[in-house]
Amino acid sequence: MFRTILFFLIIPLWVWGTPVSITLEHALTWDQRMWGLMGRPELPPNHGMLFHLPGNGKETNFWMFNCLFDLSVAFIDSNNIILNIFDLKSYPNKMDPKRPVKSLKDLSLYPPNDPVVLFFREKAVKGPYSAKYALEMKKNWFQEHGIKPGDMLFWNKEKGTLIPSPNTKSKE
Repeated sequence: MFRTILFFLIIPLWVWGTPVSITLEHALTWDQRMWGLMGRPELPPNHGMLFHLPGNGKETNFWMFNCLFDLSVAFIDSNNIILNIFDLKSYPNKMDPKRPVKSLKDLSLYPPNDPVVLFFREKAVKGPYSAKYALEMKKNWFQEHGIKPGDMLFWNKEKGTLIPSPNTKSKE
């Protein structure tokens, strides 16, 4: 099974005046971004993955190849503003059980023109060119916490905390 050292950080996140601690894995390298949350049977509550995008002005695609549960992804710009949020549907039954993917090396079992790869590419979502981060959480997590495009996250990188926007108002 593929293993990599990921940076885990527990972040106190204030959502509409209510603190929620989330645990994030940081996908910093190309390998970590490529592997993402593939092959995991579940994602614990309030647990997600923060992808640090290369920021090279290219579109970033997120697909659900070899993912076993549905996700939501928020694309965040360099000003920490959520640009958009997409739901990502998993299709574990589309994977070929005769070609299991347990490491990045196993991706070679699926050439670019393979029908499985083409299916997942067709279902991929495209992040905006200006996205610096992508935050994946369980499907509907953002909606359940009242988080929407246009919301701003303040991230104290020295202390590893997300701080609420001064414009955030308590939910009535």
